[in-house]
Amino acid sequence: MTDRSLILTAPAKINLYLGVHTERDARGYHRVDSLMAAVGLVDTVTVAPAQALTVQTVPASDFPMQQNTAYRAAIAMAERYGRDANVCVTIEKRIPLCAGLGGPSTDAAAVIVALAELWGIDRADPALDDIARGIGADVPFFLHTSPAFYVGGGDVLATEYPVLPATPVVLVK
Repeated sequence: MTDRSLILTAPAKINLYLGVHTERDARGYHRVDSLMAAVGLVDTVTVAPAQALTVQTVPASDFPMQQNTAYRAAIAMAERYGRDANVCVTIEKRIPLCAGLGGPSTDAAAVIVALAELWGIDRADPALDDIARGIGADVPFFLHTSPAFYVGGGDVLATEYPVLPATPVVLVK
């Protein structure tokens, strides 16, 4: 691990199409078909060296950091790569929670990307997608963020599309 910090933007996403089916997979997830695209609304995730793993949000959240997807992502990365997740993760929240925009998922993906960068792990390593899938259904999308069609539990890439031209979108919660 280096002694440098990384600051990443973690974009929200919208579902251009979402099909939820009655069948469930082995994890209990409904089969989902989803066409997702990233939007310009972002959280800012800073990952800095520390004595131990900590995750904080700005504004502060009201649940234990161990339940935060970014914390779970750091632990999963450490376990997979035999490392210590001695980092402080600070998430400046701009993406509203419980709005279907993938805020917690994008934050987790940003931690995976940051640790891969800091630890010299190839971003093309398929283990990163496996780790992301273990955190949540939307997390694999945020490792790539180009428009894509996902199947399975909404976590298996079926088709990736070229980046869309800038298009205004109105989000209402």
